[in-house]
Amino acid sequence: MKVEFKDITLKKKYDSLSETMQSMGSTIVAFSGGVDSTLVASVAQKTLGDKALIVTANSPSLAETEFDELLKIAEELNFNHRVIDTKEIEKVKYRENSPQRCYFCKEELYTELKKLAFEESIPWIINGTNIDDLGDFRPGIKAAKDFMVRSPLVESGINKKEVRALAKEMNISNWDKPAQACLSSRVAYGIKITDVILNQISVAENHIKILGIDQVRVRHHGNLARIEVPKKQISILLDEDNNRKITEKLKELGYSYVTVDLQGFRSGSMNDQLANSTFR
Repeated sequence: MKVEFKDITLKKKYDSLSETMQSMGSTIVAFSGGVDSTLVASVAQKTLGDKALIVTANSPSLAETEFDELLKIAEELNFNHRVIDTKEIEKVKYRENSPQRCYFCKEELYTELKKLAFEESIPWIINGTNIDDLGDFRPGIKAAKDFMVRSPLVESGINKKEVRALAKEMNISNWDKPAQACLSSRVAYGIKITDVILNQISVAENHIKILGIDQVRVRHHGNLARIEVPKKQISILLDEDNNRKITEKLKELGYSYVTVDLQGFRSGSMNDQLANSTFR
């Protein structure tokens, strides 16, 4: 299916992506519901049709609201979509929650996708990693290399800004969706991951989102909750009535201390503790 672009640079990026997909013949796309993997899945679908199998891994670390949203996106874009269950939380190394946790998560994901690829005789697995991701601390990228998973956005030199621009031009509804991460990323390194903790975080964040704040992180430091929202929305949390409701709810969930991070929302802020630590 042909896609028209006004911007010649975007057209070249799209053509590069499409040509990469075409050369694969068929592929599995690891689809998490974020704009990056949605773009990759959409281009794969337009290029390869049903030879692109779009696969989502469902597990306790995926917030229920995120799962519901990605199902809507998959239906909206008519993806050849399949959901599999992954059990990374049953893996000791994952539950230990070291800074390498993401590696063990992706190890579980790619192991299951490799099995599926073998069963379906599909030669390739691809993900939504873009070139901006390469500068971050992301152990999951090493897992992709170890399992020979390709990253078409990286291969085509596409950054996050271009991902959003391409998605907008293609009328993909989540083109401006705030970046999301798994619930386990909210837990301070060294605190063991459990279903109970992940549910505690999910319920807490949903309670705060009711106030009209979409980008929320409840960072779990044992009995202390550190809430991150965009700086311009911190005042919403400090409103006397909102403050009381949030504090009551989070204490009801088991937190002894409820705090607001004055630095605001920062993607991957749990990695701050690694800078001057041997933990890494």
